[in-house]
Amino acid sequence: MPDFLTRYTDIVVAHQWENGLNYAYNDALYGGYPFVHNSTLLPKGVGYYYSGFDAFEGANVVLQVIENHDKHHEDYVKRANRFLETLLPDNPINIAIYEREILRLFEDE
Repeated sequence: MPDFLTRYTDIVVAHQWENGLNYAYNDALYGGYPFVHNSTLLPKGVGYYYSGFDAFEGANVVLQVIENHDKHHEDYVKRANRFLETLLPDNPINIAIYEREILRLFEDE
């Protein structure tokens, strides 16, 4: 998908139902593409959110992105990167959580 994005994409629009953490979202965010989505599982401010199945709201968000995204691209990329850093395996918080859970496996009950 990333090759397709670099050649043919200006905006990524995603609509999901019960798949709020699709890895394709991370590809779009990593590439700095304006990402319009309805995932309630992404933190507020990551991508451009529209609610539920509201196609009219989604269309309005796309229009706002077309009009304004380039003006705020640097801040958008910073927010996306901050979110993506929370997913990294070498993130100290993730290491601590995994370490705690692995140690818990060996605790006496």
